[in-house]
Amino acid sequence: MSIRVDIKRTDFYNELSKEKREEFFNATGQKFLPAIDNIYYSLYVKGDHRDNEMFNELINDLKYFKRAAVESRKLQEYFNGLYVDWKSFAIYKYCLTNPDFYDIFVLENLTNDNTPRIHIQLRAYGLWLHGAEKMIEDSYNHAAGLFAEFVGAEIEICRENRVDYCYHTNAIQRPERIFKDNMIEKYVSSTLELCTKISGMKHREDGRLKLNYEYCAFGNPGGLVYVRCYNKGMEVIAEGYKGYFFELWQQEGVISYYDRYCLELAFLERNYDYIHKARLLFYLEHGTQRQVKREFELSLADDNLTYQKIKQLADAYMPEITTVFNVEYQTMRRFYYYSDEFIDAFLKTAPREGMPEPLVRIYKIIDNRKVFLDYLTSTTLCFRRIIKEFGKKDKYEYAAWWERLRNTKLGGLNADKKLIRDYSSRLDKKIIQKRFVSSVASSAVYDGKVETGFIEDLSDVLSSINDNDVQRAEVFDGNLEMFASEILKDYGTKKKNAFKRIKNRIDL
Repeated sequence: MSIRVDIKRTDFYNELSKEKREEFFNATGQKFLPAIDNIYYSLYVKGDHRDNEMFNELINDLKYFKRAAVESRKLQEYFNGLYVDWKSFAIYKYCLTNPDFYDIFVLENLTNDNTPRIHIQLRAYGLWLHGAEKMIEDSYNHAAGLFAEFVGAEIEICRENRVDYCYHTNAIQRPERIFKDNMIEKYVSSTLELCTKISGMKHREDGRLKLNYEYCAFGNPGGLVYVRCYNKGMEVIAEGYKGYFFELWQQEGVISYYDRYCLELAFLERNYDYIHKARLLFYLEHGTQRQVKREFELSLADDNLTYQKIKQLADAYMPEITTVFNVEYQTMRRFYYYSDEFIDAFLKTAPREGMPEPLVRIYKIIDNRKVFLDYLTSTTLCFRRIIKEFGKKDKYEYAAWWERLRNTKLGGLNADKKLIRDYSSRLDKKIIQKRFVSSVASSAVYDGKVETGFIEDLSDVLSSINDNDVQRAEVFDGNLEMFASEILKDYGTKKKNAFKRIKNRIDL
């Protein structure tokens, strides 16, 4: 474990004891966390063809349940833990889901005899916490069981559609240095022809603009390979999901306790700039200088203070948080198509008891991903520079951080999965509670009550729900028996639907 040099130079760090410094800021320097982030694959049913009537009963069933899902916006329990969702994907109209783990899409009519009947998408949550092998096995068994039960059909072929290999890393703390045009020209070697950059513009104190390179992509999104390099922490906060990464990153040493604290608060606000306010709040909890605390309190109480000013204040005293960057290779079916002979004839897969024959090929790809990653990170796209040697052929040298990426071991995570699930549940609960408090505040404002407190506002909301106009209690005591509102009549149904959505995130 180590502490960054720029952190050691801050005033806050230097006012702390040795024990507090290690508690707040320890992380693993130059850490890379590899994983498979997405897997899409297709299943072909034995003897399937256009106008195959053996699927009519199943399709009619799914039509009925999807209609109910669309009308109610609720998942419809269907088969062995699978639910019918209202989602669709391209030409696949029907979706059976195991929430957070995978979606199984079913096609009503084949466009031709070579079209797969089933398309499966494995989700990042299940892949990160349980691994690709388990998620492939579980999703395949669910799909095969469904078709055996309802159609009497057998799966014949499994084909990969898309595999995303990613590296989460804290090795890129100044992306503007790595992804400048001149640095890309100097260091990037690639077979991909297109480069796309998205920059955030920030006003500096002197009024000039500064570009923050937060996203850089190489290739075409629909091509054989598409490479994305972007600020993963910013994406998690902006999207408002995958908050479990904060606990996972800290356990694996990618970020520190201080980083997680700031990322969490920004996540609850769904605003990355809130990180700078969180840095000040961290000082109010853990700082020791009374004068500094007073300055931060006054600044945070000023509703007119911009995030730019808050950032300047935080930068003057507090460390910057660790940037977690994601380097991701999106590989499509055609990438592996050109290696069919190599995959089928030369690659081996680990023996697995009772492994269905259709899964052999996709397991060969997963088990031998280092073979593909070696090619992707050395030929498809890499960061390296030419070393000029007098009288000799030019040689190449990988950038130091890229060399570390290429040498990262591809084993599983060491993180405590139960702690990650518990953390994710607590964070999701905080979001719900925060949303609830905001709703109570909005309701009170609609009633013209601006200066009242939360308890009084909550009591007013609950009283307004009651159809019988029961006299409002000044302090709500938790007794809901007096409420018989239309708003509450399907409360039990709402709870059941919520359970379907989050059951894979909690320990029962």
